[in-house]
Amino acid sequence: MSTIKTYLRYHTKEAQAGVVLVSFYVNRDKVNFTTRISVKKTDWNEKKSLVGSGDKQASDKNLIIENIHSRINAVFVKYRLRNRILTKDAFIRAYNRPDDFETFYTFVDQYKKRSGNMNELSTMSVHATVIKKVKEFAPDLHFVDIKHDF
Repeated sequence: MSTIKTYLRYHTKEAQAGVVLVSFYVNRDKVNFTTRISVKKTDWNEKKSLVGSGDKQASDKNLIIENIHSRINAVFVKYRLRNRILTKDAFIRAYNRPDDFETFYTFVDQYKKRSGNMNELSTMSVHATVIKKVKEFAPDLHFVDIKHDF
């Protein structure tokens, strides 16, 4: 498991506030991304890597940071449990996935249940035919496997 570092980055040395960034490594490739949380220098706790109590929204901002950490860890665990090799690109795709589904087909099933009868009967028939053919081609299809080449 990679060590996740959370820190406050300033645009200039004279800046009074900065943006909280998260950094870690995936197979020796560094991954940096922003949490989109802005914090004043005086409200940042450097030792704990959290927003200090001086910020009125400290608890909300810290929850966002914790959520990002847990999503990162969830991707690492998921790949480790499936014995799949995690690359930087695969991590980014898995992290940015809107929902966590076991396979592409479980997503399709959930989508059908949520959308109900929003489509025409002929559209739903075409979708079912296409999904059936894709399932025959790749029965264990995951979102990370869907690339431009696929």
